[in-house]
Parts: sequence; structure tokens; C-alpha cells
Amino acid sequence: MNIYCVVSIDTECDQGVQWRTLSPMKFSSVTELVPNVLQKIFLKHGVMPTYLLSPEVLENQACVDTLKSLSRVELGSHLHGEFVEPLRKPVGASISDFQAMYSPEIEARKMANLTHLFEEKMGFKPTSFRAGRWGISPHTFKILEDLGYLVESSVTPYFIWKFPNYTLDYKTALDVPYFTSAENLLVRGKMRLLQVPVTIFSHYGRWFNKWIAPNPGVVKEILIKVPLWRPMWLRPTYGDFNQMKHVVDNYISSHDDQEDIVLNMMFHSVEILPDENPYNFDQKRIGLFLNNMEQVFDYLNTRGTKFLGLSDLHPIFNKKP
Repeated sequence: MNIYCVVSIDTECDQGVQWRTLSPMKFSSVTELVPNVLQKIFLKHGVMPTYLLSPEVLENQACVDTLKSLSRVELGSHLHGEFVEPLRKPVGASISDFQAMYSPEIEARKMANLTHLFEEKMGFKPTSFRAGRWGISPHTFKILEDLGYLVESSVTPYFIWKFPNYTLDYKTALDVPYFTSAENLLVRGKMRLLQVPVTIFSHYGRWFNKWIAPNPGVVKEILIKVPLWRPMWLRPTYGDFNQMKHVVDNYISSHDDQEDIVLNMMFHSVEILPDENPYNFDQKRIGLFLNNMEQVFDYLNTRGTKFLGLSDLHPIFNKKP
């Protein structure tokens, strides 16, 4: 059994506590904290992060210079459609769009513009992607494949995201990497695009199909309310070290029939910037966030985990029958 871990980071401008873009825009989370805090931790523990870059980051030359100077990283793209044409919104608008709300034509143009901007600024084409607010549409994977992407990472197993006039239902999504289907984003198919879901473990989700669904007398509502059955993320924002260790151990043990196991930790770069993010409001909470993350990296290293970028996973899974 091989254990791999990717750390996929949504890399955006500094945000207010309600995810409202500052005016004028600020980027200290990228230009200062990424190289001086995150990268030092990653290099210390042998982690190869994947920074997924939003359009406004790519338009800021200081961010571009900072990110290009980093070693042992992967750079991919991340669409918040408010920041790219067509139908671009003014600075200071709330981040409320998700790409599934766009028409197929608008989504394709925004994705093309984001990808071309990335190539212009970074000098190479991105091959990994995540949608802002997890908001992939039925057309996203075909658009990405046409643009040359290899890996997508917007699926959050066991969750349903409800937006005005649209619902993203990942309740039955696979929680392992899989090559996607153009007809159904949640099942295996014959596309060359590899889906790498964010690692979320659920005892309820694990056993639902086997034990609960066939027995209608089971009171599902009670089970869901029990903390053990709630979906748990491999995400330092949502859990301390013991909770994330629980996710790691249970995810690995529940997939021990797999030759290659992939853990996908995610967070936003701005989550370590005090007063400029909705999660960690002060330096004390940021310190706990970073300490919990480091403890997980230490633990993963004791288990022989290999840290990779998102796109590094594509050839590993592409060799499988």
C-alpha cells in the first residue's frame, strides 16, 4: 500500500470576515505569509503544496513574483468568476458566484481567460484546478479537459451545498481519486481528467449503503446527530490534531484494499492572516491551526507518506487498468 498526501491551498486575495473583497485589494497573505510561514513549514516536513491561484492573484505582480520564487511547489488555477471576464464584478463585491450558475458559454470563456492569464504570468500551462466554492457544473470537466488540465479537486464527498437557484449534491460522490465521466461528474468514466476529492471521512457515509439503507427501520436522523457519524475533514480549520489523526487512520483503514491511497488536505492561504478571514480571527487561533497542521505532517511522515502535488497523481492512476 502506498500513501500519498497532497496539500491543496486555495490562494486568493486577503478577505474580510464575511468573505468580502477588500477595496483596495490586499495580498499580504500571499506575498508575506506564504513564503515566510507556510513554505517554511512545508519544507521542514517535506510537504509539496499545490497553490491554486485565483485570477486576482495572477493579476498582482508582487504575488506572481513571490509564487514564481518558491521551490518544491505546484501552481494550479482556481476560479472565482467575479474576478475574470466576461461579467467581471467590481472590487469590493462579495464573493458569491460559483461557476455552475453560469451558462456553458460564459463558464467556458471564464475558464479560458483564467487559463490564458495563468500561462501569460507563469510561463506554463496549469494542469490542476479547483472551482471556487466547490461550484463545478455539468460542463466543467469537459471544459477543463479541452484546456489541457489533468486534475480537478472540487468534489467534497458526503456534502450538499445549497446556493440560490442551484444545489450541488456530493452526498454520494466517490471519496477516492477517479477518472471522470462527461455525463455524470460523480462516477467513474473514460475522460483523462482525474478527480481528486478533498479528504472527508464519514462513518455514516462508509456504512450507509451496506447497513443503513437496506434497513428502513433505522432512525437515520439520530445517527447523523451523533458526532462520530458526522463527516470530518482533513482540514486544520475544522479539526485539531486528534480529529485529523482520526480522519487519517479511519480513511486509510477503510481503503486498505487500495494499492494507492490519497489524502487531500485543503485550506485557504488567507486562513493564517489575522482579522482578514472568516475562520481564524487572532494570532492564538492561527497558532493552533499551524501547530495542528504540523502535528499531522509529523504523523503522516511516521506512516511513510509521500507528499506530492495534485498533478503528480495523474500518472500514478493513469497506469491502472
